[in-house]
Amino acid sequence: MFRSNPAHTGSDGTLGQVPKGVLKWKYTTGSWNSDSSPAIANGVVYVGSSDGYLHAIDAVTGSLKWKYKTGSGISSSPAVVNGVVYVVSYDSNLYAIDAVKGTLNWKYSL
Repeated sequence: MFRSNPAHTGSDGTLGQVPKGVLKWKYTTGSWNSDSSPAIANGVVYVGSSDGYLHAIDAVTGSLKWKYKTGSGISSSPAVVNGVVYVVSYDSNLYAIDAVKGTLNWKYSL
């Protein structure tokens, strides 16, 4: 859901409230661009980047948990369901990535 809840406040209540205007952390993908909106599930932020990586970032610390290289850039927003991250890459594939391990479950050519 956009910004984590029906009120679109950006907090799911599990990470604590951050005063407005205070930077909690930042993460650099290493890519020149990231059009992907993040998905947040179970304390992890998932976001794609134009260099083809899907990044899994600890939502509390901002540290990288893992990253998975697809065949091209990612501008779609990931979806997380039952421990699997689904994302589409510009290589015309839908990827299903294990949300904990960062390994490929399967991919499907679109």
